Amino acid sequence: MQIETQEILKAQSMWRDNPLLLHKALFSNLRLWCKQEEILKSVKENQRTAVKSGNTVGKTYIAADVAVTFLLSYYPSKVITTAPTFTQVEDILWKEIAGLYRRSKIPIGGDLLKTELKLNEEWFALGISTDEVNRFQGFHSPYLLVIIDEASGVKPEIWEAIEALHPFRILAIGNPLESS
Repeated sequence: MQIETQEILKAQSMWRDNPLLLHKALFSNLRLWCKQEEILKSVKENQRTAVKSGNTVGKTYIAADVAVTFLLSYYPSKVITTAPTFTQVEDILWKEIAGLYRRSKIPIGGDLLKTELKLNEEWFALGISTDEVNRFQGFHSPYLLVIIDEASGVKPEIWEAIEALHPFRILAIGNPLESS
């Protein structure tokens, strides 16, 4: 049975309006706590969402959830994820994204690699490290989300490169280690 394009567009519209609805459809067995729900809603409603967090409270899980739900709610969309080191991108955030992809109640489709989920050429999520400013150039989309995990460790020039992309949304999340 083929799903009609109009049905997909209607579903995406509902998911954009209520990202918790999509989370529940995809991951009904994975409950969010109230602060995680607030983060999902904030990314929907605000151009920038900054989350001060602590250890073992589910910040990387919700960042992964935001990546997947945003990607599926907007077309065309691109999600760029980053962290201070590539190890953090690959071994922490993208392991969570891969776990969600595999546990989804609805098959997501596309090609899942270690740090990329490609639905098509203009519809993908990608994890990159933050040690080279030029790695952030060239990502353009009407719906571009940048997720910065462990954001306090990201250098100012990387923040400038991210801002130069003019993203539709930014989620910056992490444990603040400095007061500035």
